[in-house]
Amino acid sequence: MNFGEIDQLYKKSLKYRLQDAYDLEKEIVDRALTIDSAHGYFQARKKWHGLSIFEKYEQRQPLHLPRNSHTTPSRESLDQLVFVSAADSRYFELLVELIESIQATRLYTNIPICVLDCGLTEDQKSYLFERSNVSDIKDPGWDVEMENYPISGRKAIVSKAFLSKHFPKYRYYFWIDADAWIQDERSLDMFINHAQEYGIGITQTGVAAAGHTIHFQFTDLRRKCIAKEYLNDPVLDQTYGVSVGAFCIDNETEIFSEWQKVITKNIRETRFNFFADTDSCGITCAFFDFKTLARYHHHGDINRCSKGVFLYQNTPMGIIALAAKQKWNRYQIDFETVDVDLEIQDSDFLEFSKLFNKGSIAWRVPPWRDKRQLQLQYQKLR
Repeated sequence: MNFGEIDQLYKKSLKYRLQDAYDLEKEIVDRALTIDSAHGYFQARKKWHGLSIFEKYEQRQPLHLPRNSHTTPSRESLDQLVFVSAADSRYFELLVELIESIQATRLYTNIPICVLDCGLTEDQKSYLFERSNVSDIKDPGWDVEMENYPISGRKAIVSKAFLSKHFPKYRYYFWIDADAWIQDERSLDMFINHAQEYGIGITQTGVAAAGHTIHFQFTDLRRKCIAKEYLNDPVLDQTYGVSVGAFCIDNETEIFSEWQKVITKNIRETRFNFFADTDSCGITCAFFDFKTLARYHHHGDINRCSKGVFLYQNTPMGIIALAAKQKWNRYQIDFETVDVDLEIQDSDFLEFSKLFNKGSIAWRVPPWRDKRQLQLQYQKLR
């Protein structure tokens, strides 16, 4: 047995755990056990890697910041609100993390949550009912008939425009993609406020300022999936670039029905494409005079962090969106410390953000309470 090599592997294991590089650490564990299959530390690490994400990763400390009473939704509004998301079996874990982040808020913890089933297993649906306390799960089918149907997981792209059909007893529908989570619940207040004032609360793509009209060009591929009626309409010169990964919409406004009309016409006259929801919503929004929300309310571009809070242009981000390609990785970002006057209640979490310069951008995070001890052990071996 090569004790020197085992010691080096142990040191690398500690290093990778400190860096949250768990894929690399698993390779070290597997290699070490081929040398010494009875090694207690590496046996324990092997067992840890075999756990589910809900057993080995912890929920974040909720971020509760002072809110503006003038923008806080009324009890009457909350009673008419529902959160909706969708997932297939591959997105199940992300969906659960989104639900956990909603239920960790102060104002929205008891708001009903409904799920569009785009390929969940029976066990996953049972978990959502029994452990996540979702109110309803429905397979939406295909809300628009088409010649060639894509994979089941794409149903939500169409069904976003038909939420009131599947869950009919609500007025305000708050959609959030499964690969996102809530950091600052005050942004939810603003989405609802805009839905009440303009019919829809939604952010733009491309810029951080709110209320601006976005001028953008459809690519040749996407133009092939837009009905000629809309391509030839001069309103497209002022089409909003909107982010349909999160929005709150009022079922009693014309925006919902117009969006359904546009997406149906686009798909039937052309074909389904991955941007069917984005393009049809953008076209719909161009017909209505309203203000979009600032980008920091819903964004996937994290550019800095201060005191454990993810920021976009020095402002706490509301809904943090994760690109689907990041799904199976707990991505790391470099934290850039900036001066922001924020109060975080959990001093341990604050101390952790000072000590370590990397962190996960997902809702569930590695067991950071072990970091201090790991750091001491690693320093002894250096």
